[in-house]
Amino acid sequence: KINDSTTAVAGLRTGPVNSSYTDYGNNAASDTIGINLAYVDVKVRDGVKVTIGKQNQPWADSSSYLFDRDVKPTGFAASYSNKLGVFANVAQLSLVEGNAAADARVQAVQLGYGKTVLGVALKGAVGQYKYANVGSPYTVNQVFVTASKKVAGLPVSAFYETLNNSDASATAKAAGVKIGGASAPKTWEVGYAYQSNEANSQYGLWNDSDFAGGQGNYKGNAYAATYVVSKGFKVAAKSFDSNRGTPRAAFKRTQVDLTYSF
Repeated sequence: KINDSTTAVAGLRTGPVNSSYTDYGNNAASDTIGINLAYVDVKVRDGVKVTIGKQNQPWADSSSYLFDRDVKPTGFAASYSNKLGVFANVAQLSLVEGNAAADARVQAVQLGYGKTVLGVALKGAVGQYKYANVGSPYTVNQVFVTASKKVAGLPVSAFYETLNNSDASATAKAAGVKIGGASAPKTWEVGYAYQSNEANSQYGLWNDSDFAGGQGNYKGNAYAATYVVSKGFKVAAKSFDSNRGTPRAAFKRTQVDLTYSF
Protein backbone atom coordinates (compact mmCIF):
# COMPACT_ATOMS: atom_id res chain seq x y z
CA LYS A 1 0.00 0.00 0.00
CA ILE A 2 1.46 3.34 -1.08
CA ASN A 3 -1.46 5.54 -0.03
CA ASP A 4 -5.25 5.29 0.29
CA SER A 5 -5.72 5.13 -3.48
CA THR A 6 -2.54 3.42 -4.75
CA THR A 7 -1.19 -0.10 -4.34
CA ALA A 8 1.99 -1.56 -5.86
CA VAL A 9 2.26 -5.31 -6.55
CA ALA A 10 5.33 -7.40 -7.40
CA GLY A 11 5.63 -11.16 -7.79
CA LEU A 12 8.23 -13.78 -8.73
CA ARG A 13 7.65 -17.16 -10.37
CA THR A 14 9.50 -20.09 -11.88
CA GLY A 15 8.62 -21.57 -15.26
CA PRO A 16 8.08 -20.30 -18.83
CA VAL A 17 5.65 -17.59 -19.93
CA ASN A 18 2.57 -19.83 -20.03
CA SER A 19 3.19 -22.13 -17.06
CA SER A 20 4.57 -21.98 -13.53
CA TYR A 21 5.68 -25.61 -13.75
CA THR A 22 9.40 -26.29 -13.99
CA ASP A 23 11.86 -29.03 -13.07
CA TYR A 24 15.31 -29.23 -11.54
CA GLY A 25 16.86 -31.59 -14.09
CA ASN A 26 19.40 -29.20 -15.61
CA ASN A 27 22.52 -30.81 -14.15
CA ALA A 28 21.81 -29.45 -10.66
CA ALA A 29 21.94 -25.86 -11.98
CA SER A 30 20.06 -23.12 -10.18
CA ASP A 31 16.46 -22.73 -11.22
CA THR A 32 15.43 -19.61 -13.15
CA ILE A 33 13.10 -17.23 -11.33
CA GLY A 34 11.53 -14.36 -13.26
CA ILE A 35 9.35 -11.32 -12.66
CA ASN A 36 5.75 -12.54 -12.86
CA LEU A 37 3.93 -9.37 -11.74
CA ALA A 38 4.99 -5.73 -11.51
CA TYR A 39 2.12 -3.27 -11.56
CA VAL A 40 0.43 -0.37 -9.81
CA ASP A 41 -3.30 -0.12 -9.04
CA VAL A 42 -4.76 3.38 -8.73
CA LYS A 43 -8.29 3.93 -7.43
CA VAL A 44 -9.47 6.95 -9.37
CA ARG A 45 -12.88 7.07 -7.65
CA ASP A 46 -15.45 4.63 -6.27
CA GLY A 47 -15.85 1.88 -8.83
CA VAL A 48 -13.08 3.12 -11.14
CA LYS A 49 -9.58 1.61 -11.09
CA VAL A 50 -6.54 1.97 -13.36
CA THR A 51 -3.80 -0.67 -13.56
CA ILE A 52 -0.39 -0.03 -15.15
CA GLY A 53 2.40 -2.59 -15.61
CA LYS A 54 2.85 -6.37 -15.90
CA GLN A 55 -0.46 -7.63 -14.59
CA ASN A 56 -3.03 -10.38 -14.35
CA GLN A 57 -5.42 -10.55 -17.29
CA PRO A 58 -7.66 -7.52 -16.63
CA TRP A 59 -10.98 -8.87 -17.91
CA ALA A 60 -13.70 -11.03 -16.41
CA ASP A 61 -13.87 -14.65 -17.50
CA SER A 62 -15.57 -17.95 -16.74
CA SER A 63 -13.80 -21.04 -15.35
CA SER A 64 -12.93 -22.22 -18.86
CA TYR A 65 -9.45 -22.97 -20.21
CA LEU A 66 -9.89 -20.66 -23.22
CA PHE A 67 -7.39 -18.19 -21.72
CA ASP A 68 -4.16 -19.38 -20.09
CA ARG A 69 -4.14 -17.43 -16.83
CA ASP A 70 -0.40 -18.00 -16.36
CA VAL A 71 0.25 -15.42 -19.09
CA LYS A 72 0.75 -11.95 -17.60
CA PRO A 73 0.55 -9.15 -20.21
CA THR A 74 2.07 -5.68 -19.84
CA GLY A 75 0.36 -2.36 -20.37
CA PHE A 76 -2.59 -0.25 -19.30
CA ALA A 77 -6.04 -1.32 -18.09
CA ALA A 78 -9.06 0.39 -16.56
CA SER A 79 -12.12 -1.09 -14.88
CA TYR A 80 -15.52 0.22 -13.83
CA SER A 81 -18.25 -1.29 -11.64
CA ASN A 82 -21.34 0.03 -9.87
CA LYS A 83 -23.85 -1.13 -7.27
CA LEU A 84 -26.37 -2.09 -9.94
CA GLY A 85 -24.09 -4.91 -11.09
CA VAL A 86 -22.80 -3.32 -14.29
CA PHE A 87 -19.07 -3.62 -14.96
CA ALA A 88 -16.70 -2.76 -17.80
CA ASN A 89 -13.03 -3.37 -18.62
CA VAL A 90 -10.76 -1.80 -21.24
CA ALA A 91 -7.09 -2.49 -21.86
CA GLN A 92 -4.17 -1.80 -24.20
CA LEU A 93 -1.59 -4.54 -23.64
CA SER A 94 1.70 -5.70 -25.12
CA LEU A 95 2.04 -9.46 -25.58
CA VAL A 96 5.45 -9.74 -27.28
CA GLU A 97 8.02 -6.97 -27.22
CA GLY A 98 9.26 -6.70 -30.78
CA ASN A 99 12.50 -4.74 -30.19
CA ALA A 100 13.23 -3.52 -33.75
CA ALA A 101 9.87 -4.81 -34.95
CA ALA A 102 6.51 -3.55 -33.71
CA ASP A 103 5.20 -5.07 -30.48
CA ALA A 104 2.44 -7.65 -30.67
CA ARG A 105 -0.52 -5.96 -28.94
CA VAL A 106 -4.14 -6.51 -27.98
CA GLN A 107 -6.89 -3.96 -27.39
CA ALA A 108 -9.61 -5.35 -25.15
CA VAL A 109 -13.05 -4.00 -24.28
CA GLN A 110 -15.67 -5.80 -22.21
CA LEU A 111 -19.10 -4.99 -20.80
CA GLY A 112 -20.89 -7.19 -18.27
CA TYR A 113 -23.58 -7.51 -15.64
CA GLY A 114 -23.99 -9.55 -12.49
CA LYS A 115 -27.08 -10.04 -10.32
CA THR A 116 -28.54 -12.56 -7.87
CA VAL A 117 -31.99 -13.80 -8.91
CA LEU A 118 -33.98 -16.20 -6.71
CA GLY A 119 -30.81 -17.19 -4.89
CA VAL A 120 -28.84 -17.81 -8.09
CA ALA A 121 -25.79 -15.59 -8.62
CA LEU A 122 -25.66 -14.79 -12.33
CA LYS A 123 -22.85 -13.07 -14.20
CA GLY A 124 -22.25 -12.52 -17.89
CA ALA A 125 -20.29 -10.36 -20.29
CA VAL A 126 -19.50 -9.68 -23.92
CA GLY A 127 -16.05 -8.62 -25.02
CA GLN A 128 -13.82 -8.04 -28.02
CA TYR A 129 -10.06 -8.58 -28.30
CA LYS A 130 -8.44 -6.96 -31.33
CA TYR A 131 -4.83 -7.94 -32.05
CA ALA A 132 -2.12 -6.06 -33.93
CA ASN A 133 1.28 -7.20 -35.29
CA VAL A 134 0.58 -10.92 -34.72
CA GLY A 135 0.77 -12.15 -38.32
CA SER A 136 -2.73 -13.35 -39.15
CA PRO A 137 -5.63 -11.01 -38.29
CA TYR A 138 -7.48 -11.76 -35.06
CA THR A 139 -10.65 -10.04 -33.88
CA VAL A 140 -11.91 -12.34 -31.14
CA ASN A 141 -15.43 -11.81 -29.80
CA GLN A 142 -16.29 -13.27 -26.40
CA VAL A 143 -19.56 -14.17 -24.67
CA PHE A 144 -19.76 -15.92 -21.30
CA VAL A 145 -22.28 -16.57 -18.57
CA THR A 146 -21.86 -18.15 -15.12
CA ALA A 147 -24.38 -19.24 -12.48
CA SER A 148 -23.86 -20.38 -8.90
CA LYS A 149 -26.14 -21.48 -6.05
CA LYS A 150 -26.05 -23.64 -2.95
CA VAL A 151 -27.81 -26.97 -3.44
CA ALA A 152 -28.34 -29.22 -0.42
CA GLY A 153 -25.75 -27.15 1.42
CA LEU A 154 -23.11 -27.51 -1.31
CA PRO A 155 -21.97 -24.70 -3.62
CA VAL A 156 -22.74 -25.56 -7.26
CA SER A 157 -21.63 -23.45 -10.22
CA ALA A 158 -21.82 -23.77 -14.00
CA PHE A 159 -20.49 -21.79 -16.95
CA TYR A 160 -20.67 -21.45 -20.71
CA GLU A 161 -18.25 -19.43 -22.83
CA THR A 162 -17.65 -18.95 -26.53
CA LEU A 163 -14.98 -17.14 -28.56
CA ASN A 164 -15.29 -16.33 -32.24
CA ASN A 165 -12.51 -14.95 -34.44
CA SER A 166 -14.51 -12.98 -36.98
CA ASP A 167 -11.42 -12.61 -39.18
CA ALA A 168 -11.16 -16.39 -39.63
CA SER A 169 -14.77 -17.57 -39.02
CA ALA A 170 -13.45 -19.88 -36.29
CA THR A 171 -15.08 -20.62 -32.94
CA ALA A 172 -14.04 -21.99 -29.55
CA LYS A 173 -16.57 -23.19 -26.97
CA ALA A 174 -16.41 -24.32 -23.36
CA ALA A 175 -18.92 -25.48 -20.75
CA GLY A 176 -18.50 -26.92 -17.29
CA VAL A 177 -19.73 -27.45 -13.75
CA LYS A 178 -18.19 -27.41 -10.27
CA ILE A 179 -19.59 -28.91 -7.06
CA GLY A 180 -18.31 -28.09 -3.58
CA GLY A 181 -15.98 -25.43 -2.23
CA ALA A 182 -12.43 -26.19 -1.10
CA SER A 183 -11.73 -23.43 1.43
CA ALA A 184 -11.79 -24.60 5.06
CA PRO A 185 -10.02 -27.77 6.29
CA LYS A 186 -11.75 -31.04 5.30
CA THR A 187 -13.69 -29.39 2.48
CA TRP A 188 -13.52 -30.44 -1.18
CA GLU A 189 -14.61 -29.59 -4.69
CA VAL A 190 -14.81 -31.43 -8.02
CA GLY A 191 -15.22 -30.02 -11.50
CA TYR A 192 -15.66 -30.98 -15.13
CA ALA A 193 -15.29 -28.98 -18.35
CA TYR A 194 -15.70 -29.75 -22.05
CA GLN A 195 -13.89 -27.58 -24.55
CA SER A 196 -13.57 -27.36 -28.34
CA ASN A 197 -11.28 -25.04 -30.27
CA GLU A 198 -11.27 -24.57 -34.03
CA ALA A 199 -7.97 -23.57 -35.61
CA ASN A 200 -7.34 -19.80 -35.30
CA SER A 201 -10.33 -19.21 -33.02
CA GLN A 202 -8.01 -17.90 -30.28
CA TYR A 203 -4.65 -16.15 -30.47
CA GLY A 204 -2.08 -18.86 -29.82
CA LEU A 205 -0.39 -17.27 -26.81
CA TRP A 206 -3.63 -17.64 -24.79
CA ASN A 207 -4.10 -21.37 -25.50
CA ASP A 208 -3.85 -23.09 -22.13
CA SER A 209 -0.52 -24.92 -21.82
CA ASP A 210 -2.16 -27.84 -19.97
CA PHE A 211 -5.29 -28.36 -22.06
CA ALA A 212 -4.13 -30.01 -25.34
CA GLY A 213 -0.54 -28.97 -24.60
CA GLY A 214 -1.00 -25.34 -25.56
CA GLN A 215 -2.14 -26.04 -29.13
CA GLY A 216 -5.31 -24.89 -30.85
CA ASN A 217 -7.58 -27.06 -33.01
CA TYR A 218 -8.76 -29.61 -30.44
CA LYS A 219 -11.69 -31.13 -28.57
CA GLY A 220 -11.48 -32.56 -25.09
CA ASN A 221 -12.38 -32.87 -21.43
CA ALA A 222 -10.89 -31.62 -18.17
CA TYR A 223 -11.50 -33.14 -14.74
CA ALA A 224 -10.47 -31.47 -11.47
CA ALA A 225 -10.61 -32.25 -7.76
CA THR A 226 -9.31 -30.37 -4.69
CA TYR A 227 -9.24 -31.34 -1.00
CA VAL A 228 -8.11 -29.09 1.88
CA VAL A 229 -6.10 -31.27 4.25
CA SER A 230 -5.51 -28.64 6.93
CA LYS A 231 -5.25 -24.88 7.28
CA GLY A 232 -3.06 -23.62 4.42
CA PHE A 233 -2.46 -27.07 2.89
CA LYS A 234 -4.41 -28.60 0.02
CA VAL A 235 -4.10 -31.32 -2.59
CA ALA A 236 -5.36 -30.63 -6.11
CA ALA A 237 -5.48 -32.88 -9.18
CA LYS A 238 -6.36 -32.19 -12.81
CA SER A 239 -6.65 -34.58 -15.73
CA PHE A 240 -6.91 -33.52 -19.38
CA ASP A 241 -8.09 -35.87 -22.14
CA SER A 242 -8.19 -34.33 -25.60
CA ASN A 243 -7.73 -34.94 -29.32
CA ARG A 244 -5.82 -32.28 -31.22
CA GLY A 245 -4.47 -31.41 -34.67
CA THR A 246 -5.23 -32.66 -38.18
CA PRO A 247 -5.36 -35.63 -38.32
CA ARG A 248 -6.50 -35.97 -34.74
CA ALA A 249 -4.02 -37.30 -32.18
CA ALA A 250 -4.70 -38.07 -28.53
CA PHE A 251 -3.16 -35.84 -25.86
CA LYS A 252 -3.51 -36.77 -22.19
CA ARG A 253 -2.02 -35.06 -19.15
CA THR A 254 -2.50 -35.50 -15.39
CA GLN A 255 -1.20 -33.12 -12.74
CA VAL A 256 -1.17 -33.37 -8.95
CA ASP A 257 -0.30 -30.27 -6.90
CA LEU A 258 0.53 -30.06 -3.22
CA THR A 259 0.03 -26.45 -2.17
CA TYR A 260 0.93 -24.75 1.08
CA SER A 261 0.06 -21.09 1.60
CA PHE A 262 0.48 -18.77 4.56
